Amino acid sequence: MTATDLIADKRRALASVRKRLAAARNRLRQAHIEYTSTPDGACETYRRFELAEGEERAALRQIYLAGLSMADHEYQRRAELGHANDADGPLEALPLGSPQDPLVRQLVEHRVMGWVRSGPAALVSGKVTVGLIRVLADGTSRRRIRLSCAVQDELGVFTETLAAVVRQALADPPMRERLDEFFGATASPAITAAADQAAE
Repeated sequence: MTATDLIADKRRALASVRKRLAAARNRLRQAHIEYTSTPDGACETYRRFELAEGEERAALRQIYLAGLSMADHEYQRRAELGHANDADGPLEALPLGSPQDPLVRQLVEHRVMGWVRSGPAALVSGKVTVGLIRVLADGTSRRRIRLSCAVQDELGVFTETLAAVVRQALADPPMRERLDEFFGATASPAITAAADQAAE
């Protein structure tokens, strides 16, 4: 085998490796989009997007929007089949709120995120289902809680931030007890104090 043949073989091998790597990246991206179409995945991807910069932020934006599109398609399919209930609707993650809000800093530190589904039923009830998740210290375990929150106008639109949802819920004594358990013994005092401080 000549030197030219060896070079050609190496180029073919390199091209094959690049092709496999591209396919693996595409599979990984598709898996990320599919995960983002779930409430947990939408929350986690959107949180990464909020905290990211530059190219990473742009890439996460694309994945988040693709995930929401997939989630919306799945919701429409459930509705067509009659499997969607009053709490169902298009999925989206809740934005954190103002970076200057001390509650926002605590929600980031303790990895508390939120999602909302706002469907046709919100026009009648004036309420939407909001879910909160908290990723625990092991990075795998999660706590979850669902709240019923009022929409902002007669069109059934929900525009509250995560900080606003948490603050409003903490202002209600029965809900404050539920959130105290949800946040846990370590996080609850800091989150509650930050919410009270911001509300003053």
